[in-house]
Order: sequence, then structure tokens, then C-alpha cells
Amino acid sequence: MHIELPYHQAVIYRAMRRVGLLRDVDGDRLNPRRGVVAVICGDGDQSHDIFRYLGDICQSHGERRVHPVALNGGPLLIAPGLPLSADLPDGNVLMRHALDGANLKEMDVIIPKGHAPCGAARKHKADDPEQVIAGILAAKRELRLEAERRDPAAARGIRIIPCIQISWGEENLRRFRQEEAGYAALARSRRFWLNARIECSLIWRGARRSYFVSPRSDDWDVWMKSNERKQALEVAGAVHASTDSW
Repeated sequence: MHIELPYHQAVIYRAMRRVGLLRDVDGDRLNPRRGVVAVICGDGDQSHDIFRYLGDICQSHGERRVHPVALNGGPLLIAPGLPLSADLPDGNVLMRHALDGANLKEMDVIIPKGHAPCGAARKHKADDPEQVIAGILAAKRELRLEAERRDPAAARGIRIIPCIQISWGEENLRRFRQEEAGYAALARSRRFWLNARIECSLIWRGARRSYFVSPRSDDWDVWMKSNERKQALEVAGAVHASTDSW
């Protein structure tokens, strides 16, 4: 079953983009010269897009080499503060296979890549955007600690880059683009051309986008104190409350 990203979550992810906690994936910054180990969710509605996207980046920098390590929930299973793998070894299993894969395939980039919406996260009531992003960052830290515990010298040659794929949903993207363009104040002809551009973008690019998650604690602090967060949470709370009352 394909899950649509609820609007009350989409507005929070959009605010994270505006503040800079989520950033466009730059293939040159990723620079996967020998391919990547992708720690991902096994979601059949999402994993093929993630695999293709990372494969395209790898091919542009060398050859298409993506070594997937997938379980339901992906990197959120590794995060110690989330309930997805409580009392289960799944997080340790993912880390072991990710680090073993990097060693076996001689890859120096590991990408813990979550996605939203995530059915496994929703099942465990851990799909709040801040929980998801904090969980992906926690997975990065755990992978780094485990790599250093295993082999400190080898760990220095491994880059661990946290990412997320967001399936915004076509209606959410239309609404956001219209809001950003001041749709209500536009003349009829300008509304027509704006909507045409939006539809063309959806046809060519779809409604899924991938982002880096900034691992800098300063960026998380900026997000937590930002007016963007405050406003997004207010909107999300109002929308969520109204849908709960239906």
C-alpha cells in the first residue's frame, strides 16, 4: 500500500529545507568514486527510486555501484532512541552488514538513507519529522562509532553521509508552489502559466526528492530555535487537529 505524506508533516519538512537542515544532494560533494553502501528501508514503493537515484550519481562519478542493505525502517532501526528495533538485533544487523559491505566491496561511502512517509515508522508511532531526522542522524553516529570500534584506521577512510528521500505528494507540491508564488494575488493568465510549470515539473521529476541531512549540531540548534519551525508546528498542529475531528 502506497502511503501519502500528510500535509501536517510536509509543512515541517518544507520548513527544514528553508532553514538548511535538509539540503539538495550534490553529487560532487557525495563523490562516490567506488560506489556506495546504501542503508535503506526495504519499502517496495520507495526502494527502487532510491536505488536508481544513487546509481545515477555513482555512474556520473565512475561506475554504477550501489550495495544495498535493507530492512523495514532502514536507518531508523539503528537509532537507539526509536522503538522500531526495541529488544531486537535489527539495528546491529544493519550496521554489521553495512560495514562488512563497505569492506568487501572496497567502498568508502555509506549512506544511511531514510524516507518519508515510512510505513514502519508510522506503525511504531515514530514518523514525526523531527523524530525521523533525529533518527537518521543518530544512525550516522552509531555507524561511525561502530566503524571506529572495529578498525580505527579503516574508519578514517569511510564517509558516512545521512540522507532522506521525501515523497511530497503531488497535491502538497502544487500547494507549496502556489503559496510561494503568491497564487491568490496573481492574474488569471499568470495562474495558468504557473500551474502549467508545476504540472510539467511533476511530469518530468515526479514528487520525490532526495536531500542531505546536515549532521552539524549547530544546524539542528538553528532549526530548533527558528521562527520557521515555530510557524510550521503551529500550522501542522492546526491541520492535524482539524483532521482528527472529522
